[in-house]
Amino acid sequence: MSEIELSEAIEEVRTEIGRIDTKASILVGLAGAGTGIAVSGDLLTGDEPGVWLVRAGASALAGATLAALNAVRPRLARAPFMRNRHATAPRLNFALEAPQERYQALCAVAASKYRAVRHSVDLIAFAVLAIAAGTVWQFLA
Repeated sequence: MSEIELSEAIEEVRTEIGRIDTKASILVGLAGAGTGIAVSGDLLTGDEPGVWLVRAGASALAGATLAALNAVRPRLARAPFMRNRHATAPRLNFALEAPQERYQALCAVAASKYRAVRHSVDLIAFAVLAIAAGTVWQFLA
C-alpha cells in the first residue's frame, strides 16, 4: 500500500469512527430514555409472568446503555499522546508511530466500537420485544 493510499485509508477509518460515535451517542440517549420510562411505569410492580418480561426488557435497556457508553468511552491507554503525559522536558519521547501502525490501531478501535454498538442494538431489540410481550401479557391476563 502506497503512502497516499495509506493516508486515505487512515482518513476513511477516522471518518468511520466518527460515524460510530454518532450512532453510539444516539443509542445512549435512546436506551437511557427507554430505561427511564420502563422503570417509572406501573408495569414493574407485581409478580406475574408479564412483569418479569418487562423487567427483563428494562434490564436489557440498561445493558444496551452500558454497551453504547462503552463505544463512546475514550480509549486513553492506547492513545499515542498518553506516552508522554508524565515525562519531563528532557525525557520526552517524540517517536511517532508509523502510518501502518496508526492504521492498524485505528482499525482495532473501529472494530471494538462497532461490536459495542452491535451489542447495544441487539439488546435494544430484545428489550423492545420483551417489554411489548410483557405489556400485552399484563393487559390480556
